[in-house]
Amino acid sequence: MKDVEGGRDAGLRTVWIDRGAGAWPARLAAPDHVVTDARRAVEVIMAEGGGAG
Repeated sequence: MKDVEGGRDAGLRTVWIDRGAGAWPARLAAPDHVVTDARRAVEVIMAEGGGAG
């Protein structure tokens, strides 16, 4: 969760891979996307133009 917080602080859009950790803590800024696996995270990043290319 700290990595999402750091990304948000840097002005980046974020993706959290939720592997069953429970609800996102209300005290933290929420990630832009929540997915359940790395494959879906890559799909989200690529869809938003985050791929090198």
